[in-house]
Amino acid sequence: MLSSTAQATQWVVDQKSAAASDKNPGTEQNPLKTIGAAAAKVQAGDKVIIHGGEYRETVVITTSGTAAAPIVFEAASRETPVIKGSDRISQWTSDGGAIWKTILRVPPPRGASDNGPAYWDTNDVRQVFTDDGAVFDARHLLRVTTRGAIKEGSFFCDKAASTLYVWLPASASPIAHPPEASV
Repeated sequence: MLSSTAQATQWVVDQKSAAASDKNPGTEQNPLKTIGAAAAKVQAGDKVIIHGGEYRETVVITTSGTAAAPIVFEAASRETPVIKGSDRISQWTSDGGAIWKTILRVPPPRGASDNGPAYWDTNDVRQVFTDDGAVFDARHLLRVTTRGAIKEGSFFCDKAASTLYVWLPASASPIAHPPEASV
C-alpha cells in the first residue's frame, strides 16, 4: 500500500525586511511582505511565522486545515505583530468650527465572493478612534447618523459622498492627532 503525505511548508512574513515582497518564496531570506499573501498560499499543515510590525490589511483565508494538519499563524519568537483593520487618516480640511472632513477613497466594485479582499472593501466607516497604542488604549468616537448630529467626540460617515466628518475630543486637530478609521 502506498501512502502519500503532503509536505508542510513554513511561510515567513516580515514587512520590515528590505527583501520583503509578496512575489518572494516566503523564506527567512526572502520573506513575504503581507499576511494576506501567506494566507493565499497556505495549505493544510502549513505554518506562517509573522515578524513584528503593524500589518494594516484584510486577511482572507480560503483553505482549511484538518485536525491532523492544522494551519498555524504565529508570531516570530519574541516579536509582536499587530494586525489592524484600520487605516490612519491624514488628509483633513476644516468644515467649520471644530468639525473636520476628509474624502474617503471610493472602493472598487464589490467582489461577488467573500473569498477575496474586494468583497470586504467599502467606504462605510464603522469606527473612528484616537490615542491608539493598542486596542485597549484607543478612545473611540461615537458614530452618529447625520452630519447635523455631530458633537464633540463623534463622527459621521457620508457613504454617498465618500466623506468622513469628525469632531475630536477636546476639539483636537486631526492633523496634529490623526485618527484611525475602520470599515
